[in-house]
Amino acid sequence: MPPLSDAYVEACYQIVFAKETAPYGGYEAVEAFIRELIDQATPEEREIIFKSILPVLNASRDPDVINNIIKKLGAIGARRLLERHDQRLMDTTFAPFIEAVRGADKCVVFVAHTPLFVILREAMYLKRNGYSVYLASVWAVPEFIQEVFDNHFDGVVYTFGSFRIMRRMLAALEPDIFHVQCWMWFYFLGRMAIEAKGQAMVVCEFFDITSLYAEREVLCRHWKPASVDFDFAMERFILHHADAVVHRFPADVIGEWKDFHGARIADLEMHPFACPEFVSYKDDKPPRRGNEIRLVYAGTVVPENKSYPIELFPEARRLQAIRSMLEQGMEVYVFPTPYSPVNETDEEYAAYFEMLKRNPGLHFLDSVPPDKLAETISVYDYGILLSDIDLDLIKVKDALMRGAVGTKLFAYLEAGLPVLVNAEYREMARIVTEHGVGMAVKSSEIPRLREILEGYDYEKAVVNIRRYNEEHGMDKAIHSLIALYDGALKEKVS
Repeated sequence: MPPLSDAYVEACYQIVFAKETAPYGGYEAVEAFIRELIDQATPEEREIIFKSILPVLNASRDPDVINNIIKKLGAIGARRLLERHDQRLMDTTFAPFIEAVRGADKCVVFVAHTPLFVILREAMYLKRNGYSVYLASVWAVPEFIQEVFDNHFDGVVYTFGSFRIMRRMLAALEPDIFHVQCWMWFYFLGRMAIEAKGQAMVVCEFFDITSLYAEREVLCRHWKPASVDFDFAMERFILHHADAVVHRFPADVIGEWKDFHGARIADLEMHPFACPEFVSYKDDKPPRRGNEIRLVYAGTVVPENKSYPIELFPEARRLQAIRSMLEQGMEVYVFPTPYSPVNETDEEYAAYFEMLKRNPGLHFLDSVPPDKLAETISVYDYGILLSDIDLDLIKVKDALMRGAVGTKLFAYLEAGLPVLVNAEYREMARIVTEHGVGMAVKSSEIPRLREILEGYDYEKAVVNIRRYNEEHGMDKAIHSLIALYDGALKEKVS
């Protein structure tokens, strides 16, 4: 399929909002919408409402249930009333948040589809440097990590899973800065903020970058060409219209990215560096049963299935790497990310749980909030970012293998753990070896990892980690972000 035309891209963008036909919100707001709809409905439409909609509303006040069922209303001409409903939410449900943002000094509103922990850390230290920080997220975070977000933001709202409502709310906020979390397939949030910014500045923070991930033809073998081209188009829009971008790649890779889109824009490489109040070092590890080495993995568990093809997911063969570590008598402890829990009944992870049954050295534990993770995993010996990567099989761009840096690397350092990374990821390998905070291991070396670790100077690495966290903690790194804000603001004013 040839790349999308500009007109098709625009249609893709508008359909994000047009396809949402439900009156999102709490029960009372939806009930008000239904009353309005009944008043203006035809006899035929009233029959649909009374037979198909009201019984469900009366049986459940769960907003998710309401939103799913109420989508039937889109078929009976509710679009005009949706506009009034959405504005009613601005005037009621979201009014305190909007008022607080408008009245705040040095106000940064973080925008996300689901907030990752990088922006949480940034917000914590912006707040310590005199900024007001707010979070507007499309989806709510899991309940067990809600508290940490509430504790560190001045205000948090969720738009019931609706981008339509988010767009309206962004236009009402008027902060000094919109800081947008840009994740693959959700880059259009950046465009939404740019279109709603008014006098505000927009900074977009990228994690994975679609056009750096793989060539278009490779991406289109596994995802819809329209989705791939839409992401490319939103990247280009952001690079040409935002005030600055934040990313996790080295300068040479970002230079290639800007050249690809023909853009010149201020940028900053930023990682989720250790937060001093989260740091937890364990000098006295729990007693060992023997001479086992305890490895910990905290992050997304990539299943082995067609949705995660090896040519696009270098981590798709992590299970093989774990099997090799277990065969060497090492123990592996897995803490899934709170956003991707692993369930034993989920067939996607059947291979992992089959191995779990056969090998007592493998352990799956519950997800942990970001402010408790370092304390929880500090009892282990090494943090791992290891997979059995076959460079002949993967078809991702060299830019990805050359420049990608996993966020969990810094979570392990926060716990005082030396980090074992794939040497195939060259920038991560550089970080751990140059600073002496871990070891770069080739995939071919994983079968003799235990032997390699026996000659490793563990105590020296621990000293280096503590020095690294002192020198590169978020309390210091945040000043680079503040400088980016200030520089982009000066450029905007001039």
